[in-house]
Amino acid sequence: LERLYHIDGIDGISKNDINGINKKKSRTRDKLHKIFNRFIENGLIRNFQLYKKVIGKSLTFYSVEILL
Repeated sequence: LERLYHIDGIDGISKNDINGINKKKSRTRDKLHKIFNRFIENGLIRNFQLYKKVIGKSLTFYSVEILL
């Protein structure tokens, strides 16, 4: 999802505004859910799964698995 965050302009935000960053990343993930749910409704994919990996207190990585 880091690439999507970059496309959504989130990586250019000051690191001091952690709450703002987290809210924007959450909105990006919400958009992704809507897009994938639309793909499921149209029969383009069967399902998807978002995986979350937390490293330490401040690093969180997400990955997506798409079932075709």
